[in-house]
Amino acid sequence: MNGEQNTSVVTTLGPVEETSHHALALDSEGDGFWSRFDRLTTAVADQLNPILIKETRESLKSRQFLITFFLLLALTLLWTCLGIVFNAPEVYYLPTGAALLSGYYFLLAVPIFGLVPLIALRSLSSEIDNDTFELMSITELASGQIVRGKFASAVLQMVLYLAAVVPSLAFSYLLRGVSLTEIAMLLIAVFLAGLVLTSIALMIAPFVSGYLGQSLAIVGLSAAILFVQSMMAGICLSEIVGTGAASTSEGWLLTLITVMNLLVFVVVFLKAAAAGIAPVSENRSTSLRYWTLAQQSLWIVTMASVAMYYDDFEPINFGSFVLAAYWLVIGTIALTESTEISPRVRRELPSTISGRAFLSAFMPGPSSGYLFAVCSGSVAIIGCGLFGTLVKNKEVMTEPIFFSFVMAGYLTTYLGLIRLLTLPLAIRGMLPLLAALLTLAAMLVLSGVAPSAIFVVIEGDLPTVYSDLEILNPFWTIMESFDRGGLPIHLTVLPLASGIAITFINLFWMRDLYKYRKIAVPDRVLADRSA
Repeated sequence: MNGEQNTSVVTTLGPVEETSHHALALDSEGDGFWSRFDRLTTAVADQLNPILIKETRESLKSRQFLITFFLLLALTLLWTCLGIVFNAPEVYYLPTGAALLSGYYFLLAVPIFGLVPLIALRSLSSEIDNDTFELMSITELASGQIVRGKFASAVLQMVLYLAAVVPSLAFSYLLRGVSLTEIAMLLIAVFLAGLVLTSIALMIAPFVSGYLGQSLAIVGLSAAILFVQSMMAGICLSEIVGTGAASTSEGWLLTLITVMNLLVFVVVFLKAAAAGIAPVSENRSTSLRYWTLAQQSLWIVTMASVAMYYDDFEPINFGSFVLAAYWLVIGTIALTESTEISPRVRRELPSTISGRAFLSAFMPGPSSGYLFAVCSGSVAIIGCGLFGTLVKNKEVMTEPIFFSFVMAGYLTTYLGLIRLLTLPLAIRGMLPLLAALLTLAAMLVLSGVAPSAIFVVIEGDLPTVYSDLEILNPFWTIMESFDRGGLPIHLTVLPLASGIAITFINLFWMRDLYKYRKIAVPDRVLADRSA
């Protein structure tokens, strides 16, 4: 009976065709190649940063990204056609690839330098302003994971923009006039500058809030973008393309050194961004200070290597100047840290006498941050000066050891004065970052104007030559140090003596440095860890 029904169905509907199934459906046991590949990709996806997945989905679906990406493709095609038309008929027998490459550079610079950093700034700041960050903070995601996810999403967007233009860069190579090494070095420069700007944007985001704060941050970041764009245009189009620098080992060695230094800066900026959004219970300072120390060490090795390679020790003095400026900014920012330390962080405090003497500067707090900047910066600067004086075999404008005295003196003097001026707010943990940076700016402006004002009162006219009174002016003093005459030796010890005196005064107001003691880990925490 059933056989007759099946025959009638086949007769009515016609022959039944067998349909093919997907390879995963046929491999029910999961032992085939595609099943193993599916498990592998699933495992890799599970290990990715959740913020990266979230931000990537949102950005790739956004109207802004779609418009920018396809507009970039259209403009790249348009510039390719215009470049061929405007260079005809020379394009057939003369090298015209450099002119075409210049246009491609500016097409790349707009999204990578402009859009991606601004979007990263807005993305992180909106999480804080819209109270969605609190929801993420109660999950298992640490502050560093959140920042790294935002940064990775921005990097992915930059890679996609690069992928849209790179085929056209190959076309400029076919037109002759540029080499593959020049194109590679240009891409590295553009991508690295985009990484630095994006990390700066993420570092700024946690410290601005509200409409006014975000507006000021966008204006400041836009100014930085314009500055970097003008600087990178000169480097890429004047120093890389057409000069042959990309064809020499010296050029690639300099590129490698620059990449290493800037990548450490990127890590420092991301650590600062993570510290800005981290809850009070986390240690927001120790990791950041270790990375600033690593940045300093890499910079010292770079300057020493350059001085030895070129047999010119003026870079040692320049390196000391950069270290003084670097630690002045880092120390000023450290003054805004909270004076309160959570019990979780207190479990990590050093307990021995030697540990408290040498490791307390790495712990959170404004006093420890001030001490860390003063000690690290002064030791590094004087070490550079001592190295330059002992190793050099050529005369320099100002003896490196004496120049290091001036730079260490300026660092300790200005940072100590900033701390004393902001101490009423700092000891209460109420010093905002903007107030500390404005105090630093006001101090530098006053130090540059005051000597000239005093000279006008005494002589009735502005100074035209460097005098002993101008030792108060760090800008003129630094320029005089690299001038033909150099600095008089008797002036080099005055800033250092001033810095030592101000540092000793600051040591009397460091109660929070040794206020907290190491506490034991609670039994319930030990039980949870063992479980």
